[in-house]
Amino acid sequence: MSRRTNKYIPVMLNSVRSRKSGWKIAFLALLAIVAVVVVVLVLGNRKVPFSTVTPSTTPVEAVSATPEEPSDEVYSVPGEEGEAAGGSTADENADSAENPVETLLSAYQEAYTQSEKGFLKAADAYSLKLLSFRLALAQANGTLIDACSYFVGLDRGETPGEWSGGNASIAASSGSYVLSATFSTGSKIEGTVSSTMTRLTCTVFDTDGETAIRTVELVKGSDGYYVQIWDRDGVYVNTRYMTGSDGLNCAIGDAKQDPVYDAVPISWSEFSGGNGEAVRCTTGGAIITENGQETICNLS
Repeated sequence: MSRRTNKYIPVMLNSVRSRKSGWKIAFLALLAIVAVVVVVLVLGNRKVPFSTVTPSTTPVEAVSATPEEPSDEVYSVPGEEGEAAGGSTADENADSAENPVETLLSAYQEAYTQSEKGFLKAADAYSLKLLSFRLALAQANGTLIDACSYFVGLDRGETPGEWSGGNASIAASSGSYVLSATFSTGSKIEGTVSSTMTRLTCTVFDTDGETAIRTVELVKGSDGYYVQIWDRDGVYVNTRYMTGSDGLNCAIGDAKQDPVYDAVPISWSEFSGGNGEAVRCTTGGAIITENGQETICNLS
């Protein structure tokens, strides 16, 4: 009897386990079907992100409706904001071009900076002997930069060859550029720049608008820039200097000398003539001339 019982019990257990397993399988299958239905419904009603937002675009940002056709857009590289997308035209380049004063002044300043290095070597070694030339150069260069500064940064006009801004203007006339600046005090600046942007002259007038008190002349020669500054009230009345290959050459005078705008100098010896003091930089130092007497300043 016990054997039957032992055989019966396992059969009953297997039957129970079978029924329990079948219920679990049916439940998991139903759960899977419900999950699939939910996913389908969600995906069917899902909207594309920003699909309800109307983008605001500029003509440059608009995308072509025919992607198979190549785009002609050219995007500017960071740091090149001055270049418009799609390239720039010749007119745009002309609008951003420097005016003649800026062009000449920029080239001059570069040459002056390079030549000054050679002069300072001698000036530092012979500080007392070259002190007057050092001060004269500082005054003259400062006067030139100050006079030209009124014509830098002007806006280009609608007519070719014209720039203006504030109380200053530049206008092309008779093959040259005419400079003009007026001030509330009554003083003014008038000048001319050659069409080749290699020669400049301008005169500063007193508050009466007629009395000249300062003249600036800048001329590019074959061997450097020649400059003459006459300042009626300056410590050094007339200063001539040149941006030489070995350093700045300088000459100091007590009287106003002839203009050089129309008579481009051909050599420093010619340009420095008629002055009581002059210095010429050389590869090994400088040569000072005072009333015909030369003093050699060697650096070695």
